[in-house]
Amino acid sequence: MKKLLIIMLAAGLLISLNACNNSNNTKSSSILEMQEQSPKELIESAMKVYSWFVQVPLEVDYNNKIQDGEKEWFKVKDEKYNTHKKLDNYLRTIFSSDIVDELWNYNIYKEIDGYLYCLDGGCGANIFIEDVKYDTTSVCENKIVYSVTVTFSKDSGEKENPKVFEFVREKIDESWVFTSFPYFW
Repeated sequence: MKKLLIIMLAAGLLISLNACNNSNNTKSSSILEMQEQSPKELIESAMKVYSWFVQVPLEVDYNNKIQDGEKEWFKVKDEKYNTHKKLDNYLRTIFSSDIVDELWNYNIYKEIDGYLYCLDGGCGANIFIEDVKYDTTSVCENKIVYSVTVTFSKDSGEKENPKVFEFVREKIDESWVFTSFPYFW
């Protein structure tokens, strides 16, 4: 009985290792296409888009503003993203629906009269980041996991240094999107 259990566990382990192996030579073409971008390029470009909601909003026209109560809303300049629908569609090419919904909940964008407006503001980047290393940790047919190791300066106050963040990109409805995205800038 113990031998049977050991054999079953070993077989299960082999199957799971085969399913998610970085050196798997039978990768689908979509996975090969995904790996044409380095983890650094892929994550940093997504970080930039994410930052539109938490750090540096899209460029706005300060001469085209609308007062709404105590808030001033400024019209987004970029025609590619000048409506809620255009920006939402673009976000959904990068992030899962859950992450997109989370971004919209920051409430810094608002559609007014068919155009996208943004609150003025923003904040700076994390000045305590000294080094960032990007790695692909696992590749499956429908999932890729990246790890990002961030080293902070000694005066950052970070208890965990360096700190490792895990980013997960999954194939959902024939599109690759981030399903886990721990923004760290």
